[in-house]
Amino acid sequence: MTRSGSDVAAAASGPDDPELQAAIREVEIQFSNLFVHAKQLFRRRALAIHPELSILGYRILGTVVREGALQQGHIAERLELDKAVASRTIKHLEDLGLVERAPDPRDGRAFLVTASESGRTRYDATSERERAVLQARLTEWGVEDLHRFGDLLGRLIDGMDLRPGE
Repeated sequence: MTRSGSDVAAAASGPDDPELQAAIREVEIQFSNLFVHAKQLFRRRALAIHPELSILGYRILGTVVREGALQQGHIAERLELDKAVASRTIKHLEDLGLVERAPDPRDGRAFLVTASESGRTRYDATSERERAVLQARLTEWGVEDLHRFGDLLGRLIDGMDLRPGE
């Protein structure tokens, strides 16, 4: 990926440049705002699926909707959860009728978790409504802005080392 003139100028200004530091602070503030908004969005989506669905339950349901049948332990690993927390949350999802658990035919000690028909239908409907809202907002931007935004987010994510404990 090539760097624009403003990128090169910013890098040349050095890490102690007050203007660069102010711009970085603004990005941090906007990320904080984004995280708060994302949490509110997840909560709203969870409530639309079921009034007793937690944000964690929503994340687990979304994982099995997108990826299909998964062992409980794999869900815990994928979402970086304590296995007991994952197990309790999956049991709650099962009680709500949103997922189903069955013994894994390849490993009799493990359970496979899948989205129930109701869970999948509710998740998909909620996701589609939220996707339509986002699409409506982003169509106002134009293709060049969207490509630039996608490129910048990709660069930021690629430059982060998100190993546990760091």
